[in-house]
Amino acid sequence: MNIVEMNQGKKIAYELDEEAKAIIFTHGEDELIVGLAKRQTDVEVVVDISFDRTGGLTTGVQDWYVANISIPPVQRTMQATGQVDDSGNPVLEEVISPLELTDIKLTLWELPQLNQDENGGE
Repeated sequence: MNIVEMNQGKKIAYELDEEAKAIIFTHGEDELIVGLAKRQTDVEVVVDISFDRTGGLTTGVQDWYVANISIPPVQRTMQATGQVDDSGNPVLEEVISPLELTDIKLTLWELPQLNQDENGGE
């Protein structure tokens, strides 16, 4: 996973779960799990991670950006099946390559200064 820090300061805590192909964000008692492979499509997908007005973690654009995840498009290849059609041409099938976590880009922003009531006591 490629990490880009957009500015200086404290960033959101995160963990990459390689087996589940997910990123787990934590802040105080709040946790947000973003599945990566299930969000992959034919075009690049950008998932915004924000704080809402109460300081809770959420996806989408809210009151304060904390991160974005850029997920590359699905990679497709054609592979011979070992069969031939009626004209003797090889029969091909489309194969979707699994998501490579090294292709994920995580962009992080400095966390806002929230008071203790808004961020679970941190």
